[in-house]
Amino acid sequence: MDLKPKDLFGAENSEEEVDLLEVAAQLALAGQLESPSPGLKARLMAAITAPAEMHVLRGDAVKWRATPYAGVSYRSLFIDRETRMHTLILRLDAGAVYPRHRHTRPEQCLVLSGDVENESVTLKAGDFEWMAGETIHNSLTTRGGCELLIIASLHDEVLA
Repeated sequence: MDLKPKDLFGAENSEEEVDLLEVAAQLALAGQLESPSPGLKARLMAAITAPAEMHVLRGDAVKWRATPYAGVSYRSLFIDRETRMHTLILRLDAGAVYPRHRHTRPEQCLVLSGDVENESVTLKAGDFEWMAGETIHNSLTTRGGCELLIIASLHDEVLA
């Protein structure tokens, strides 16, 4: 391969860059071609379409995880290691109960779907709740099931 020390846009390349381009071209032609793994294009496009400071988590990329509580599962979206805050989606199936717990820092909760009840307050899809830090949250219950977007401390603890 006869490369000139200019790139495709006419800019000068150093001799080292030309050598690297020649090696890359030889490597590309030397091996046997293999089919890419399924989903590779989608993963590459997701990775290159977001700015470097933006992190995109596709909906099907995070699996639901079981909890020790019947009918309660969650998907972890982000853990801020500096602040020790956790962003997650909490799912309660119809009739499920999430036990009494203590918030060490403020908790934020957006009801994405369904209904959730804490003490005498019922929240529905679109409702937002904020709980102060160093407070106790009684059991959460749901009649029809719900999904909640939660931002809470990793140091919160179940009291039940």
